[in-house]
Amino acid sequence: MNVKTQSNKSKKNMKCLELTLSLTVIVILSLNLDHAQGLTDEESFKIEEYYHAGDNHYDLDDFEKALEYYDKALDLDPDYIDILYSKGLTLYKLDRFQESIQYFDRILEYNPRDTDAMFDRALALEKIGEESKARQIFERILEIKPDDINAKGRLTQTQYTDIEISWEEFEKYQSVFFIIITFGVLLTISLLIRARFLRL
Repeated sequence: MNVKTQSNKSKKNMKCLELTLSLTVIVILSLNLDHAQGLTDEESFKIEEYYHAGDNHYDLDDFEKALEYYDKALDLDPDYIDILYSKGLTLYKLDRFQESIQYFDRILEYNPRDTDAMFDRALALEKIGEESKARQIFERILEIKPDDINAKGRLTQTQYTDIEISWEEFEKYQSVFFIIITFGVLLTISLLIRARFLRL
């Protein structure tokens, strides 16, 4: 192989490397465009700093403090999906279910097939007594992801809850059933005794 051929081969390798690096940069930038459009580097850094601080407090079960940091990050970028999700989870942990649903709804506006946001929205709906809506969401998740173990588990659990509610209703009216059955038995006995006396 002569020097000219080696030189051409090196140039081709360099062009491939440059192309690969360019494509990598484009992919990275496009991934970050979801939440970083129009932000300065300093703002982007602050958002990430607040986001991670919020996550650290969340992991320590300091949900109020986590919420403060998520709010600071969302003040800078109100459409950052991961932070919207984290805030929704934090509100759920604080028993602020109605508010958490609003954040999961915002995520679902961006991606209606986000099964994590759908699942957590359904859990919050259960907490406010909207079991039938929650069940519909679990069923929708299974349409999207038929093997979703969490959605299957919740559907099974809500079916058992319905059975328990039915049993509680039965126990509530058990004394009424007992009185009706007792009355029926006594009436039958009295009719039999009466019929016997009439034959005599």
